[in-house]
Amino acid sequence: MKKIIGLLKVKNESDIIESCVRYTLAYCDSLLVYDNGSFDETGEIIRKLAAEGLAVVFLNDWGVSRSPDKELMAALAVNEYGADLVLSLDADEFLGHADGTNPRHALEALPEDTEFQIPWRTYIYEKEPDLGFLPNNFSHYRHPLLERVAGHAGLAVTNRYLILEKQSTFAPGSHWLNYPPEIQGSVAVKTHEKLFLAHYPARSRRQVCKKIIPESIHHMRDTDQYNTFEKIYADHQFGPFYKEFKEEGRISQEQIKRLSVEYSLYNLGSRRKAEKVMRELGGGLLVRGPLDVSFCAEKLKLRYTEEENDDSALWRSTLAAIEATVAALQKREKTCPCRRWQAKATAWLRQWPRALKMAKTLRQLFRRLGPPPTA
Repeated sequence: MKKIIGLLKVKNESDIIESCVRYTLAYCDSLLVYDNGSFDETGEIIRKLAAEGLAVVFLNDWGVSRSPDKELMAALAVNEYGADLVLSLDADEFLGHADGTNPRHALEALPEDTEFQIPWRTYIYEKEPDLGFLPNNFSHYRHPLLERVAGHAGLAVTNRYLILEKQSTFAPGSHWLNYPPEIQGSVAVKTHEKLFLAHYPARSRRQVCKKIIPESIHHMRDTDQYNTFEKIYADHQFGPFYKEFKEEGRISQEQIKRLSVEYSLYNLGSRRKAEKVMRELGGGLLVRGPLDVSFCAEKLKLRYTEEENDDSALWRSTLAAIEATVAALQKREKTCPCRRWQAKATAWLRQWPRALKMAKTLRQLFRRLGPPPTA
């Protein structure tokens, strides 16, 4: 039997973290979890789950004070905890099998010399959720054709052989694996036909606001006079959410449903392609098929998740994002004293093609006019 370990880095996921941990441990042997600075009850819920006796290693309580990247966590899983298979998950991702069986059996059957990618199945917000196992509130997911438009798999599975022998590392988002240049392309990559990654990015009004407002402020540090915030966020997965909230001051249930359908579709600038696919699908845009948890339903009773009745976590995380963004911008100015001259030089270079075009136009005009008259 192969040892399967899941990796979780979480932040402000108090509504779903208990559902995620209990479900994931139905097919994983253990979980390595790091709380990346939550302002809600996420960390306390993880501690309670570990104290209950579940196979949860809460890295924050084991002397890990700085946020580890997924490569470090994967190395820890293999070298310290003896993992044969490693899954890098988010709190809103639940691995499922098309036949409704335990996905562990399919994971154990994967050959070690092949990178397997597992596609997203993005579930659509329909109503404010009831307390209890959170995925039970969702019954429809968007058509798989839209996941292909998104341009990435939901999850890449790595293992001891790929990490130690092929030096694989997780790409951003853990959607695929990276390898050293000298062996890039030597590892076969396949999409699993039966496994899928149930994905719940938009779950409630409060959760959406708690995610997009601080995240949007963080992205403001990447702006300058040429890369405006509006330009950067035009095709970002949180862009439509942010725009709706900015214009309306709130997000309705219909807006969350519509925007959850579009989640991450425009990240690669493929807006036209995505909109074309949605028009072609028409009434078949959504597919009915709730996550089948029959293989582990008795393990999914929640004990620590409570309804969040105030916005304190939202305001605290927003203020922290503002402080971090201001600090980053101040640091950028201090480390780049010639930034103003860099901006001027960049502006001049951007104008150079236009100046050449104008000179060419004037030259053609002078040729038509002929030489100037002589006195």
